[in-house]
Amino acid sequence: LEEKIKPTTLPPPVYISRVRIMDIDTTIHSQYDLAYNHNNIKIDFVGLSYKSVGEIRYKYRMSDAATGWTYTSNPSVQYPKLPVGDYTFQVSAMNIDGYWSEHPATIQFVIHPPFWQLWWFRIFAVISFVGGTLGISYWRVNRIRKREKEKNELVRKNTEMELVALRSQMNPHFLFNSLASIQQFIYSKETDT
Repeated sequence: LEEKIKPTTLPPPVYISRVRIMDIDTTIHSQYDLAYNHNNIKIDFVGLSYKSVGEIRYKYRMSDAATGWTYTSNPSVQYPKLPVGDYTFQVSAMNIDGYWSEHPATIQFVIHPPFWQLWWFRIFAVISFVGGTLGISYWRVNRIRKREKEKNELVRKNTEMELVALRSQMNPHFLFNSLASIQQFIYSKETDT
């Protein structure tokens, strides 16, 4: 009986039957734009060949042509932590007669980086850091200058007070010496001097 069954040369079509993101079913699209923390992806697929029911083999890959194919009979694959980047998932099915799908089923995934890894945030962070550093430096220099100015003002006032005190001490002493000299001249009868 098996000898009478002709091999199926018609390649089996393959379809993506379910996409789960973070264990939540989603509508099947040709492309998904996902946040960095929505990177747990499970993909189910099915190859249609009525003669090969239960014996269909699959090959799949995530990314470009440089990535090798993975062969399996399991009709699903899971990527628990897909890194940031652009990916293309491709899957093909093979019937029991060894014919592969002519066109693989494809889905594209774009995992976006978190905002702190984006160029505009990094520029903002650098500008904020430089601005903050300059602001703190300016405030500190002004504070030091103000303290120096206050210190110099205190030193100046202290010097003035000492000068006033010295003058007040010198005035009576000078008067006493002057009167003593005049009295000396009077006693020595040097009236002209």
